[in-house]
Amino acid sequence: MIGGLINLNDPGVVVLGGELSAAGELVLEPLRREVQRRVLPATFASTRIVATQLGRRGLALGAATLVLRQALD
Repeated sequence: MIGGLINLNDPGVVVLGGELSAAGELVLEPLRREVQRRVLPATFASTRIVATQLGRRGLALGAATLVLRQALD
């Protein structure tokens, strides 16, 4: 699924949060290898896959951002 989204959107970075981010490179390195197998080479070369720097606050900040956007639109 991540590979398909990367192929469609060609993001510069994919940021993983929640429990995946807590596992760090233990999860990230195998994930990167699998994504590389499934993504167009040029797209993979321009995309970084990283863990969030926000820790457990990331989910709450993301949810708050969605609420604020809806309220202000």
